[in-house]
Amino acid sequence: MNSEESSRSRHLHMRHENIPTRKQRPCKASPSEIPIMVGDKMDVDGEENKTHKMDNIDANVFNMATDQSTCSKRPQIGEEKTLPKKQRKDTAMTSFDKSPMMEVESVEINLQSEENEIKLEERETERIGAGQVSERVVSMKLIWDKGNPEFKNNYKAKICALLNSGGGILELKNIKGGAVTSEMFDSWAQGFEQNMEMMITPDNPMEYIDIKWTKKSKSIYVFVRPAKKWITISTNCYRMYNSQSKLMTIDQLKSFLQGKTEETSLDELPPLPTEVFLNEKHSLLPRESKQLQFKELMDKKKKKINQNVSEQIGRNLSAFANLEGGHLVYGVADKTTTVVGVTHENIRKFRQIVNEEIKKMEWGLDPEEETHYKITEIPVVGVSSSVIVVSVAGIRGSGGVYRRCPTSYHIQDGEVQAVDFGTWKCKVLGENQNRLSVDYLTQKMQKLDINNAASKPVYCLEKPVAMFKATLLLEEDSNGKLPIHPAAFYDNLDMGLKLKIKELLQTQNEFKGTCVCVHFLYNELVKESINPGNSLSHRAENRICDILLCLVNRGIFLITVAENVTEDTKIYNRMTAQKLKEVLTTVGGCTEKFTINYSTVSVRDPTIELPVINSFYPSDYHSITVSKFEAISLALTIVLLAVPSTCLSSQVGCCYLNLLTTEQFNIIYNWFNKGGMQHVWVRGPPGTGKTVVALAVARKLHNECYVKSGHFSSKVLYVAENSALVNKLRQTEDFHSATRKTFVKKDNLYPVKHIIMDSVQSYRDMEDKIADEPWYQKARKITKENCGKLWCFIDLIQKTLIENESMKSGIPEEFYEGTFPTHTLTKIIRNSQSIFKFSEQFHGDHYQGIQLEISHDFEGEKVRELSYKDNWHLQNKLRELLLELTRSGYSHGQIAILVSRQKEIKVNGELFNFLERYFPINKLEVHDDNSIVIGSIRCFSDLERPVVIGIDPKADDIYHNAGSLKAILCTRAMAVLIILKQDL
Repeated sequence: MNSEESSRSRHLHMRHENIPTRKQRPCKASPSEIPIMVGDKMDVDGEENKTHKMDNIDANVFNMATDQSTCSKRPQIGEEKTLPKKQRKDTAMTSFDKSPMMEVESVEINLQSEENEIKLEERETERIGAGQVSERVVSMKLIWDKGNPEFKNNYKAKICALLNSGGGILELKNIKGGAVTSEMFDSWAQGFEQNMEMMITPDNPMEYIDIKWTKKSKSIYVFVRPAKKWITISTNCYRMYNSQSKLMTIDQLKSFLQGKTEETSLDELPPLPTEVFLNEKHSLLPRESKQLQFKELMDKKKKKINQNVSEQIGRNLSAFANLEGGHLVYGVADKTTTVVGVTHENIRKFRQIVNEEIKKMEWGLDPEEETHYKITEIPVVGVSSSVIVVSVAGIRGSGGVYRRCPTSYHIQDGEVQAVDFGTWKCKVLGENQNRLSVDYLTQKMQKLDINNAASKPVYCLEKPVAMFKATLLLEEDSNGKLPIHPAAFYDNLDMGLKLKIKELLQTQNEFKGTCVCVHFLYNELVKESINPGNSLSHRAENRICDILLCLVNRGIFLITVAENVTEDTKIYNRMTAQKLKEVLTTVGGCTEKFTINYSTVSVRDPTIELPVINSFYPSDYHSITVSKFEAISLALTIVLLAVPSTCLSSQVGCCYLNLLTTEQFNIIYNWFNKGGMQHVWVRGPPGTGKTVVALAVARKLHNECYVKSGHFSSKVLYVAENSALVNKLRQTEDFHSATRKTFVKKDNLYPVKHIIMDSVQSYRDMEDKIADEPWYQKARKITKENCGKLWCFIDLIQKTLIENESMKSGIPEEFYEGTFPTHTLTKIIRNSQSIFKFSEQFHGDHYQGIQLEISHDFEGEKVRELSYKDNWHLQNKLRELLLELTRSGYSHGQIAILVSRQKEIKVNGELFNFLERYFPINKLEVHDDNSIVIGSIRCFSDLERPVVIGIDPKADDIYHNAGSLKAILCTRAMAVLIILKQDL
């Protein structure tokens, strides 16, 4: 390397991997020849030391000691040593520094090893790189051609997608099929860092990227850490700077959009001349400015329209529109500003190009000609040509005008895909079409400080410290030993297996950490129903349990214990490890570098040992510091607590993760894993999240049955009284759903094993008598015959308010006697503080023995009680209220109008027909998120809306007093409650 090359060179950090290999080999080098690495850097000697050649060597080889006595010592994870100073371009395990260029060097060292041993090491690296890792691997073929523009750019989309989707590994394969030579690697590496710095700016790429390559390897492996913020390759959004259109960065774009948003109409643009003369200047076209640009349409040499004219138009229209508007003038020389003109034939072609470009641009609105843009022809006197002008108004108030959708990628449905414009704006600019919905939801919650591009915003009702206590992930037992969670499941294991697990943990007691031992870890990680395409079926038939160990300064380990170790159980083990890594990053929001080492053991094995460290990864991925352990534990806590928002009357939950409260988590996670919990009752007042728990239990049972049987036909039935809720679940969930009436009237409705009975306080025993057997007896019989589970959810408060001789719900006497395991929910999560305080006046003795508390500090709006005189007055009052609510930001789908009895809807048909003239109305026959729902208070049970308007709640044969009815009405509203009463 000459001095000129040296001055431009960049030395990559070489990260030496000291991880035990399968076979340790002696080497001739003495200990003095292997200096200790200081930090991450290493001195690199010049060409004169590149004398001894070695055809193949992996960086991991250098964990070996120098003689037989030291070879027996296994180095600690995270311990690093430098390579000897004699080096050459053979091996790289790299991260970036901030030097101007980069050069890869490797080490010359003498090893006594057979050629077949080296080849075995190569094959092992290739085998591990081919898929035996705990995260997604994206592969692509790289064209080794410096003259090909794809040579340096075609991997950018893949890395961008991995950064935005929780990280992973990019495998760059040699398209020619042979090994990646030093020359190939150097050629690729020269532009790689520059591309990464441009894409990840202003962060340092070395925080996110590690590279592994060996001379004999057929691939380069790029390890990608999850990005803390959404990565965009190009905003494709321009702005005028000193009469030039320039591309804005993300930070510039955010700052720009936060500024003033005054718009400039076409009429406010500088005036244009009505005619011009060939080869002359015009006073209204003096020189280029931030509102005036001159371009020549024709390529004089080729005598045709310039190839880049579309790009010119898009760039300048975007830049003009994002400021004060402007004119893009063709037919005037940009240097001399003299008129050259455009022929009429070319004008027709030009108009077509402009219209096509405008259609491809992202405007944030539907652009209209003569309002947002226009094309003007200015005749050139004396010749058959014109100056053509494309004018655009200043309309940055729409959220920016982009030449194209910003260039960004993510992984969706297992493939690298370009991000659409709406998703990009939401991810990068934080825009949400339903801002008020987000406000009312998040004001009563705490937002967790999670910086991960792949994660949705995470909100919880309790403090993060309480969340940690809920999962007990950071607590040690009384003897200072590693804790096992949940203890209930561990206690029910076979004594022999318990002893083996205990012995395993005793060998690791010197490390701080935690142990999670559950029947089916994959099920704990997946919050939605497993889809039919999932290949997990039959993979875990003989599986007994999964053990997850997270140990500080040791690593993360997943062990699947099975009756017999088969290929299927190994696949299940690997898929669970990959799923765990995925959800810890994409759901839990963890951005740390880590990997999960996994293995499968037989229950017949004498001992359970930790999985072998996967030496394919850089050492940073195995080094679990205290801070990294806490970050991973927090992510695991979020994964375990997160559930899909049921918010069946509001779609805000599709964009935000909601976390369970401590007592909800205790039921779903701890009780579910207890032995003997076949028949369970969960009780609680309205608004404590019983339906959230019921649906979570149904999903867990469905997934477990599917994996065991391999058949997609669900063995789980969810039963509720509310037909709208059932219809909604049939559209969104994979388990069966039915109303109580359908359940009792039809025999062999579904071939089910487990039954979830929700809101049983609303069931009607008298109606069931027309069937062969009431709901409880039928459900109990089915679950007993199939050794299934029966979980019943009941609101005792609502039952007390409506129970009478003609409305018996059929709840068995054993429930009142305390025969069945029962858990009580006491934390109100639905209602605002104002609504809950207002409802307390109606509680009376109905809440006796239950100490309620609000899980949040969201005050909400004050409850309004308004009066009306007659139906005509009620019609107009309702119309005014609905207009007021929609103008303030609430959507139609967030509003419910409730009456005392369902028959009142028919009686007041004229009233609701009147409202249908102005608003979309749904009479609760089917669930509709886009319409105002109208129904009775009782039929609206299990559902909720941010805004509830109650019309004249009064006593009847079911509700003996208006106060009881109002108490139920209050539980339906989340943020706004309005009660209309008729003056008597």
